[in-house]
Amino acid sequence: MSRNKVIFEINRNLWQLVKLKFSWLDIPHSCPLLVQFLEKYKPLVTSKAVEWSCPPNGWYKCNTDRAYKSSTCQSSSAFCINNSEGNLVHSWASIIPEASCIVVEARAILEGVEYCVANHLLPLIVET
Repeated sequence: MSRNKVIFEINRNLWQLVKLKFSWLDIPHSCPLLVQFLEKYKPLVTSKAVEWSCPPNGWYKCNTDRAYKSSTCQSSSAFCINNSEGNLVHSWASIIPEASCIVVEARAILEGVEYCVANHLLPLIVET
């Protein structure tokens, strides 16, 4: 394989890799321009502040969440209960092997609601 062919293949593979990672960008084809483009690239990052608020007077709030770790194929789910003053009443978490995110989230909601009903922590708002 000639030197030019090797350089062409490297440029093409590098362009394809960058195009795969940043498909929404107009990526230049030549290697020097590609490197220059990537050096100047600054990703647009947006964020939205979300504030937790206490439930109305006399109510309880159950917040649920879940997580998944692909390297271990384990999921975890959790919930916490707060009163109308924002004080933590109860929290719970568990590890669930090999379950989808929707199943894990549903389990956290179910466990939270069951706990609140069993302990007369009603009326209840559920946030997920």
